[in-house]
Amino acid sequence: AVDGYGGYAVYRDGVGVNGVIDFWHAAIMQQPSADYTQPIIHHPGPNSYVKRDSWTNFMAGQNFQGVYRHPNKTAFNYAQESIVDLARRLAAENIEYKLTAQIEYGTPHGEWVEPEDIFAIRCDGVVEYCYEYCGLRVHGDNNSWDISMSGIPNQNAHSNFLITPKSQAQNYLTRVSLSKPTGYK
Repeated sequence: AVDGYGGYAVYRDGVGVNGVIDFWHAAIMQQPSADYTQPIIHHPGPNSYVKRDSWTNFMAGQNFQGVYRHPNKTAFNYAQESIVDLARRLAAENIEYKLTAQIEYGTPHGEWVEPEDIFAIRCDGVVEYCYEYCGLRVHGDNNSWDISMSGIPNQNAHSNFLITPKSQAQNYLTRVSLSKPTGYK
């Protein structure tokens, strides 16, 4: 069973355009606390892959913006272990970075996009994919909200800058803390 902050999304600032627009950076907690050796899974950006990483590398000298979860606490609590398991599967796939879309994949092996189907993903795509694969809608219209469902409409709905890590956190998730996620809740 997942304890502490496993499955929660964490955000920091410091990602943007010429220091003017700050889009933030997102990760999934894979451990109960930021005090673990590799507590998060994220996509750090170009020339890297989705990976398990240290809190220091995630923060990169920037300002922490909070711990977030899906607004439906009961559904989120039920899905926490699945979210962590899925994030770990993403980290095992050497998935490249995609600036212009939350996710990019080829022809899935079925109705759902599995981690091995994904070519590229953004940091906010990691959060959205893990939540929506587990049935926790983050954003999108009623027909194409699920980033993990195969099909052109769903992929296109997540191929723009209408959502960023910052807007994802502030508009679609619930902030539970502004403090570094340490210890057990």
